[in-house]
Amino acid sequence: SYTGNIKNGSSGLDNFIGPKGIAASPDGKNIYVSCYSSDSLVVFNRDTATGELTFAARFIDGESLVDGLNGATDVIVSSDGKNVYVSSYYDNSVAVFDRNISTGALSFVTLFKDGVDGIDGLGSARSVIESVDGYNIYVAGGTDDSVAIFSRDSENGTLSFKAFLKNGIDGVKGLDGVRGLAISNDGKNIYTAASTDNAVSVFNRFAD
Repeated sequence: SYTGNIKNGSSGLDNFIGPKGIAASPDGKNIYVSCYSSDSLVVFNRDTATGELTFAARFIDGESLVDGLNGATDVIVSSDGKNVYVSSYYDNSVAVFDRNISTGALSFVTLFKDGVDGIDGLGSARSVIESVDGYNIYVAGGTDDSVAIFSRDSENGTLSFKAFLKNGIDGVKGLDGVRGLAISNDGKNIYTAASTDNAVSVFNRFAD
């Protein structure tokens, strides 16, 4: 049953334009929303008894050294609750935040950007997911027609670029205009949804 909403201009929340991605923390204490049009990541505290949300903080691209949120598309919270990752369409990147597991507060750490330090496959990044075991992060690059693969350090959440899978290379098909990613519960497969190819592609996953 419907209970209410928080929208732009209410509850102390402004410049909340074009919310596109949303994720809940594993402990249920926070909700995080990526805003495509306002180039931002918004943090809400959640009442675990009622589900009610309270605006807590906002991170804006280019402010206070925050980067990688220009055209923020998707957001996830790591399964251990230690990190938040945001994909960005215009920054062609994935931004990394540390999360305080007690308070839910975030601090910006770094970003990984297409074409920098050998990273590829993040052109117009649209979607980001974490593997079930927490060892990998996968990002869909919409205009690169690719999936970028990162190793994740489970102790501190640091990412290391490993490789990318691209439409038309090494027999890969069905990634033209890739938008969505999903991983099976057993961690054995990655599935992609591509709007231009009108296809779902299947990949086997081999844990690090």
